[in-house]
Parts: sequence; structure tokens; C-alpha cells
Amino acid sequence: MYSNKIRHTRSQKGFHSLLLAVTLLFCFGPSSWAELANSISQHGITWTFKEKHETGQFANGDHWVVGPVKIIGIDPPSIERVGTTSLSGFVDGGDDAQPRTMNGSMANPVPPVEGVPGAQGFDSEMYLWHPINGRYPNKQSKYDSTLNVALGVTAESALELPADSSLVSTISHEQGGRPQLKSAAILTVLGAVPPDKGATIFRPPYVGTSKPLISTKGLRKDLLPQLPLVHPMPDLDDVIAQFDRPWLDHFAHVGDGTQYTSPSENMPNYGREYSQAVGKASLMLMLNEKELLSSNGQTKDDLLIRFVQLGIDLYYVTENGGYWWGVGGLNHGRKWPIIFAGLMLDNESMRTIGSRSKEMPYWGFAEDAQTKYIEESDVAMSHSSAWKPDDRGGELVPYETSDIGMPEWNVAGYAPGHDGARAANKPFGHLYREINGMSYPGIILAALLLNQKGAWNHDALFDYTDRYVPWAIEQKASEWNEAQKSIYVYGGDFQRAMWEAYRGDKDDKPNKK
Repeated sequence: MYSNKIRHTRSQKGFHSLLLAVTLLFCFGPSSWAELANSISQHGITWTFKEKHETGQFANGDHWVVGPVKIIGIDPPSIERVGTTSLSGFVDGGDDAQPRTMNGSMANPVPPVEGVPGAQGFDSEMYLWHPINGRYPNKQSKYDSTLNVALGVTAESALELPADSSLVSTISHEQGGRPQLKSAAILTVLGAVPPDKGATIFRPPYVGTSKPLISTKGLRKDLLPQLPLVHPMPDLDDVIAQFDRPWLDHFAHVGDGTQYTSPSENMPNYGREYSQAVGKASLMLMLNEKELLSSNGQTKDDLLIRFVQLGIDLYYVTENGGYWWGVGGLNHGRKWPIIFAGLMLDNESMRTIGSRSKEMPYWGFAEDAQTKYIEESDVAMSHSSAWKPDDRGGELVPYETSDIGMPEWNVAGYAPGHDGARAANKPFGHLYREINGMSYPGIILAALLLNQKGAWNHDALFDYTDRYVPWAIEQKASEWNEAQKSIYVYGGDFQRAMWEAYRGDKDDKPNKK
């Protein structure tokens, strides 16, 4: 009798324990659980851990792991090899054998490392190669082996990463090239499983030591217009794919460095293509979501998350001292993703980056550095012996008093530290004018559609873009067919269709002069 009572009581307790477990599962799981793994692979890169850890993915698809963590392998490995690099590849030994380190990783990189702009631990041949002419005779790689945390990582010599850190790992192009990097992936080490196992969390910025967990649930999609689709339309999947991998953009470059450091499978390495990708994505996000769903089979969400992720990364680059020097066709396209991300996240510090950009080196952003309104001093400079524009652009024509107030662009930049009016030249044929001009319409139209011209805080760029579009068509009417106009004026067919639909008939644009 007694024993039966005990068995019955135990049975009740077992039932109650099971009921409690089911209740906890229903209330708190499985969202509080995470997969255990001893390795993670992404974008051709595998990180192997000494022990199994909780892992998962952020909203943009990048991976996190709960740490601290000991990494005992990074594949492909970063090792020093003695061999010969050429435009066609790399061979061990060879005619000009030199030490070569590839496939490096950096932890929490920051823009100016130890005061050396461009310092990096990814590849010892970085910055040294022209893709046609071969090795530059006088350039330096700025490679610092102490920054390459992947060098020599083994089971016996593990890489220990604390919580709240980011590991940026790369795959090199074996041949000397521009860019020198092929692929990059980011592993974020957290102190605990993030909310929703990361599914509703942006990857924390990979630069610096601040690793905020920003939720996608606060995205202000309601602020996005619902404009009718235009023709032709890009494939939404193709646009999303351009932002699927992280864009490494943390170097404080004075020069053409971003052409070398931008992984070719991740991102564009030149300002023209960078800006065009940003402009196209921005304008896609302005379109009617129901129509996009009907024509493309998906909503704006995937593109929105990846585009805002870019803005978060770029903003924290500026927070860590980064900027984008503006000369030639280099480095434009970085400012708008930051403003856009700030608007979507209700983050005023991001959205109003323009209120502080003039205090940054070279005004912070390339397109701002290269545009201004012509002043009396510019006219005087162009009529002086100090005026030295690049004659590769053809005819040299000085500015006149009648040009004062005209929005203008300059290949060598106007910001402090640039050549300024000494290099400005009035004709349409001014060197690189088309390369930059075709990059602006998509970005500028998106900013106008979202009423962010004031937040940008550099009206000369907007007015110059309005000047450039009709001017370019007029100047090249006899040379360009319609396909060429779409590319060289607007940056593409879609950007042209959007501009003509939503900007072309506006009457608040300056005279082209």
C-alpha cells in the first residue's frame, strides 16, 4: 500500500515535470536555443573551433558564435610562402622568389591602424599590382603581419577571441591584382545568444570594439514610398545579390587604395560601380511592394536588411575615424547608405551624418569633396598662373564672372587637402566628369524622394546632378545612342526610367550654364 502510494506520487511528480518542461518550451523555446557546432563556413571560408559552441545567423545571413572562442583552424589558411607572384598567378619558388602571405584575417579592424592609412593584415602583395601593366615599381603594400591574426593558427596555437569581437577573414587572389582580395566573411563573437537567435538582429559593425545589437523590428518601412514600377526593371534577386556579402570599406585611404582592398566577389572596387549599385538598390526600395511581390515573387525585406546593414557598417567606419577621399572616380557612394540607415532605424546620429561631415578629413565623402558652387575666387584662380587643370581632359576653359553660383564638379576635389580650384576646368570634357556624373542620379533621386536633401547637407551635389543630366544629353546628343545615354547620363536603364518618371519634369533645378 505504502509502496503503491509512493509510485503514484512519483508518477504525479513526473507528469508535473513533463508539463512544466512543455510549458517552458512553449513559452521560451526553441527561440532561446541555438545550434551547437565546432565549425562555420561562409563565402568559401571555414572557421574551426576547439570545442562546440552555440552558433547562428544574423538577419543578413552572417554568422555569430557565443564565446569566448578558441579558433584552431581557418581555411584557406594564412601562411607565409616563398614564391613568385605574377599577373597570371603564384608559384612556390620561381624566378623571383619572395616571402608572400595571403588569406589574412583581422580582428576588429579600424581605419587608420597605428597612424598608417591603408595598413592591413590581409595580403602582403596588396596595392602593388596594376592589372595590365604589372607590378608598380615604387608602391608599398603596407602589410603588417602583427595585424594578421590568422597567421599560424593551429590546434596547438589557437586564436582566442573574446565576446564582442569581429573576425574578418579573407581569401586572396593568388595573382597580383587590383583588387588583391577575392572574398571576405565576418564572424562575430557574442557573449550570449542574441534575441530571436539573431534572425531579427543586424550583424554588429565589424570595425572597432562597439558591437551594438540593432533590431530589424524597428525598421521604418512605412517611410518608404510605394511608387509604381517603371520599365525596364532590374531583377530583384540580382540587386539583392550585390549586397549579400559584406562590403569591406574601413580603410582611411588617401589615394586609390579601395581599388585593391575591395574583395572582388563581395563588392565593387571603384566609385562608379559602387555608386551605381547603391543608387539602383535605393530606387528599388522606393517602389510599390505589392507590385514587386507580384513581379519578383518577394517583398523589399531582404534588400532592405542588406542595404541598411551596409549603412550601419559605413557609419561605424566614420565613428572609428574613417573617411573617403575624393579624387578622380574614386570612393563616392558611401554617404547615402548611412543617411538611409539612420532614417530607417530612427537613428538621428546616422541620419544627420551630413551635419558633421565637413569636420571630417577631406569633407568625409568623395562626392561632397568634388562639388561646390563657383565663387569669385575660383574665377580668379582660373585666370591666374596657378591654374593647372589636367590637360588629359582636352580643352582648358577658365571660369567667368557669369559662372559665379553655378554648381560644379572637379576631378581633384575642392575640400581642404585637395587641389581645389587649381584643377577645376569648365568644359564637359573635364577628365572623369562622365564617370562621376553617371554615378549620382540614382542616389540623389532616392534622397529627394525621401526628403533627405537637408540631412545630406551639401546642396551643391544635388544641384550639380540636376545640371549634369540635361547637359550631358545636350553635349553628347550626336555621339551617344539611347543605350549609351542610359549608362553615361543616369548610370543604367532603370535609373534613367526612375529619373524620367520622378525627377525629369521638376522645375526646381538650376540652369545648366
